[in-house]
Amino acid sequence: MKWLALEIVFSLLFGILVLAAAHYQRGYWAVGAEVVLPIALLIILLRTEREI
Repeated sequence: MKWLALEIVFSLLFGILVLAAAHYQRGYWAVGAEVVLPIALLIILLRTEREI
C-alpha cells in the first residue's frame, strides 16, 4: 500500500508538470490532452495493481 501511495503522488506530480509544460509551450488547447494522459496511466496502474 505504501508503494501505491508513492506512485499516486508521483503520477499527480508528473501530471502537474506536464500540464505546466503544455500551458507554457503550446497554449490552452493542448492542456486537455496533456491532462488526460496521466489520468489514464493512473487508472491503468490501479487496475493492474488489483489484478496482481
